Amino acid sequence: MPGDRKPEQTLCRLRRRESRPLRRRDSQKPVFSQALPGPTIRFMGGALWWQAVWRWLRGPNGPDAGCVAPWLCRGILVAAQVATVLITWPSWQRHEVPPMLPLLPVPQVDVGIPLLITLALVFLRPLVGLSLLGLLLGYAFVADQSRMLPHTISLYLLTWGTVGRPEGTLIARAALVSLWFFAGLHKLTSPEFFRETAPWLLWSIFPSADGRWAAVLGGAIGGTEVMLAVGSFLPVWRRATAIAACLFHTTTVALLSPLVMNWDPGVWPWNAALAGVSPLLLFPWQGRWLGDLWPQAARWARRGAVVLLLLPLGYWFGIVDAHFAHCLYSPNTPRAFVCTTFSRTDIRVICEQLGVQVPPAHRHFDRLFLGVGRAGEWMEVEDPRWIARLLGFDRRKVFWTDIVPSDFEVVPPPEPDVR
Repeated sequence: MPGDRKPEQTLCRLRRRESRPLRRRDSQKPVFSQALPGPTIRFMGGALWWQAVWRWLRGPNGPDAGCVAPWLCRGILVAAQVATVLITWPSWQRHEVPPMLPLLPVPQVDVGIPLLITLALVFLRPLVGLSLLGLLLGYAFVADQSRMLPHTISLYLLTWGTVGRPEGTLIARAALVSLWFFAGLHKLTSPEFFRETAPWLLWSIFPSADGRWAAVLGGAIGGTEVMLAVGSFLPVWRRATAIAACLFHTTTVALLSPLVMNWDPGVWPWNAALAGVSPLLLFPWQGRWLGDLWPQAARWARRGAVVLLLLPLGYWFGIVDAHFAHCLYSPNTPRAFVCTTFSRTDIRVICEQLGVQVPPAHRHFDRLFLGVGRAGEWMEVEDPRWIARLLGFDRRKVFWTDIVPSDFEVVPPPEPDVR
């Protein structure tokens, strides 16, 4: 025992250490703090500040707390969901144009007000509120598939990280990492992103910029998102990743805001929430990969986390929709164009002008074209995926009169009164 050690032995050990001869290379080794001028030493507090920063970036070695200030994190996410519902309000109400896209024949009711009430309950009673919110969102998605928006699903999954249980935190972190990795991967592997989206972003931000910088900008955006996902799995870089994520999403909000581009207001609350929530979820994360909470979580949560991480891979095989695969701002998704002899308009642009966003999926295009098209128009569908080329549905052409049900009659518009 340390307390049973005799004083003579302690003194002898100290004497032997002090009498160790100084080696030549130790005497010639430069001391960093002695090589600095006096003002610099005083500014740095006389310590190696970079070592302190490195220790802070590595984080504590204690148990995983799940989420820093869960009430604050939950408040940010609930506020973002309320703002998203208000901005996309027409999507949550019944509408005829564009037509609704039900998955099953269920009664159609407005869900905007119930969503706001349930979100208030989520802040007060998170477990009960999130359970009810999940049921309500499930009904809303079944009643109209155009409500399956990526930001709605992402905000809901992230809110589970604030309930104070390992299962919820594991699900939230897996959803966050999957979002970053596949959003960046889709951009980096999409030629259309570098050919169309990146130049548009560059000239929207810097109107007089050289077009050759578009590839640099596109690579920086996609590469940053992939590195955020990779850095989240590495304990040494996890806190630096959290800070980088906060800066990245804050910059995104600033660029999309009316100050610069004034574009896509539906994702402003989502990016603002990601900027505030990412550090709160990443700072307490302990351990490699999915962390120390993996063995503590229930089996269903571990399976759910794996599904969230691998589900986007199904998009390239045609079994997962683009919004569930995090295809964000990357035009590697199916696209449909309403065509006339003199025009060719993206059908999603037509729907967004009517206040409704539509997931890019083949099964939606015919129904939408039936609702927004007219006689004499046709629809051209393009799909850049390899599975579409293999199975032969990468390009198809559909005339509006060919998809009109047989029990419907095409009524021409009345002749204008010239009197």
